Amino acid sequence: MSSALVVVDLQNDFCPGGSLAVKDGHEIVEGINAIRDSSEFSHVIFTRDWHPEDHVSFARNHPNHPEFSKKMVQNHTAH
Repeated sequence: MSSALVVVDLQNDFCPGGSLAVKDGHEIVEGINAIRDSSEFSHVIFTRDWHPEDHVSFARNHPNHPEFSKKMVQNHTAH
């Protein structure tokens, strides 16, 4: 039987110094690497989040709104 480790959206941006830093976000990396390097899983899959250039989450798509502030977004139609 095959097994898989799926690591979802792990990125440097979430580590200290990153553009979307999470306090102590880097602490999970060592554990993920240890599991990845073990022989426990026959497959290892890393996913990444992706948004088109005009995605509602990017500040540049709200030119009259200050960056790093909250903005209520109405129901947004997915692409």
